[in-house]
Amino acid sequence: MVSEDFELVKLKLLTLSQQRLQAAQTENWPQLHDLDLLWQPLLTESIHIHGQRLQSILSKLNQDNEALISLVESGQQELSQTRKKDSKKLSQVKQYLK
Repeated sequence: MVSEDFELVKLKLLTLSQQRLQAAQTENWPQLHDLDLLWQPLLTESIHIHGQRLQSILSKLNQDNEALISLVESGQQELSQTRKKDSKKLSQVKQYLK
């Protein structure tokens, strides 16, 4: 029973990790936020209950997390660049209207 519970926890962690990564890859930020709300408590509880037994999936979770961080940072840079361009265009329109 305990082993089955642990296997289910591993499966949930790996599934959520992949879903979070997929949300970031598709730039679905609201979904990523919602998944993070599920991810954080599950990860914390799993570490508390299962501790070192989670080492078997640690590498995959770290890989997913590194890819997720990279995608989020890239998305933030793109948003920042778009905002700067839009701001510049808005300033040009304001100057034209004066």
